[in-house]
Amino acid sequence: SPLAVIEWVSSSSTGSLVMKNLTSNNITLTEVYWNGSTVNVNDQNFGPGGTDTVTNAGFTCGTSAGQQYSVSLGYSYNTPNLSGIDFNGVQKIVGSCQ
Repeated sequence: SPLAVIEWVSSSSTGSLVMKNLTSNNITLTEVYWNGSTVNVNDQNFGPGGTDTVTNAGFTCGTSAGQQYSVSLGYSYNTPNLSGIDFNGVQKIVGSCQ
C-alpha cells in the first residue's frame, strides 16, 4: 500500500484518519471506502514521505461512546503517472467509538 493509515479515531458524527505516503512520489487521495461506502474527500495531496489527517463526517462508528467497531477501509488515489488506482485494506480498522 502506498498510503499507510497510522492513526484513526471515530465518533457518532465524524472521524479522522492519519495517513502517511510510503513512496517517493506525490500521491493525491481522491476517495475513501469506509465499510463499503464511498466517502468523497477533497483531493488531498501527500508529498513523498508526507503525513496528513483526513477528516470526514462519513467516518462514523455508531451511536454511543464506547461502542466497539470494526470497519473495512480502502481508498482511491492518483500518482503523477496513473489515476484512479484503488486499494482495499487487508485488515479492518478497529476501535472504540469516541
